[in-house]
Amino acid sequence: MYITTKKRWIFCLLSAIVILSICIQGCGKKSKESVIADKPLADFQKKLLDIAIDTATAIPVNPFIKDRSRVQHWVIETCLKLDQPKRAARFADKIDNWKRGLSFADISYYLVEQGYGLEKVKPGLDLAEKIANIDHGQKWRADRIKARIVQTYISLGKPHFVEDMRKELVDFELGKMLKTEAMATSKDEFDRQIKALDAAVALQNFDITNNALYAYVELYNLFYDDPNYRSLTEERIKTAWQKTPRNIRFDVLVKLGEFSNDHLDKEQSLRLLNEAQALLDARGWSLKENTQLSAKLAALKYNMGDTEQAVKDLYESLTVFDEKKEHLLNIYRAETLCAIAETYVLIGMKDKALSVYKQALEEGMINPNIQNYAEDISTTCCSIALSGLEPDSDLWNRINDISEGLGGS
Repeated sequence: MYITTKKRWIFCLLSAIVILSICIQGCGKKSKESVIADKPLADFQKKLLDIAIDTATAIPVNPFIKDRSRVQHWVIETCLKLDQPKRAARFADKIDNWKRGLSFADISYYLVEQGYGLEKVKPGLDLAEKIANIDHGQKWRADRIKARIVQTYISLGKPHFVEDMRKELVDFELGKMLKTEAMATSKDEFDRQIKALDAAVALQNFDITNNALYAYVELYNLFYDDPNYRSLTEERIKTAWQKTPRNIRFDVLVKLGEFSNDHLDKEQSLRLLNEAQALLDARGWSLKENTQLSAKLAALKYNMGDTEQAVKDLYESLTVFDEKKEHLLNIYRAETLCAIAETYVLIGMKDKALSVYKQALEEGMINPNIQNYAEDISTTCCSIALSGLEPDSDLWNRINDISEGLGGS
């Protein structure tokens, strides 16, 4: 369901006010509280983001509003990963359904993470709440926005502002609060927080348990230097995940390995890496899953210093993809290749990354449906921008040819 014409102009006006509040440069002393600014970004990355949002917005509202807004929101998330809150706010104004509210809530949450206070983020939160209070056809859509609002107030240290809103949330969204609260835990609160997560897991609710796992992961990192806390947290994780899907277990192991590596604990990170590898080596993964997870594990291997094995794994993943891609739906091929390309950029093999990105663009063009290949082009541009890889002339020409055919930049 999309925002009606009458409501849209109201929210356009409100959005404009929020965008203005985000984009206005402060006067006098330029502290974090006075100025919201995008961090410096290369011109090619700005161009890629512009093409990504224009291509997403070229998807017809009727009947593809869900696809259109989902891809637009992905571009906004990419902007925030690149520290571009002002750009994200401008892009959010292009969304014509409930994800406009989610986007402004996401921007507000990002700003709080960067140290901005309530005065700066309240306009965005208020707009997000107004959009959440519209009838969007299904309650979970409003809950998704409200959950992000609640998370933002928790991060601000003001959970009491949204106690009533929190009580309305469904379990899946309510579980997201566990991670936010874990990230704000002090050492004196560790035991209390562990008990709260244990109680959440004891409910045997699938969604709450999955969220609790990632909350444990945050505690693992936050208190890494205390071996007792670290061991206890890992023990809780491996007790809680018994009935969770193996892709979540894999992701948790990789995150634990990344945190261990960040703390220069080679022995611990290697053990976790090997556990993740054993899980990946088991049968039953789809080609898409196997390729993307192999790329993620290759990135960890590279960060741990094993460049040779990382390169070998990427080569094998790409070879298997080329051999078996006919068994993978064409709508999944571009995003699968982007995972490989991103890791090639990470390890410094830029020519190989360019080649894989070119292949991703061509695979994205196979599907004749506008919403599918527009999504592939947009997400591929986001991936390239996020990787920091500047396209060569051939890749630019292909990106421009395809986006111009869709009505993009």
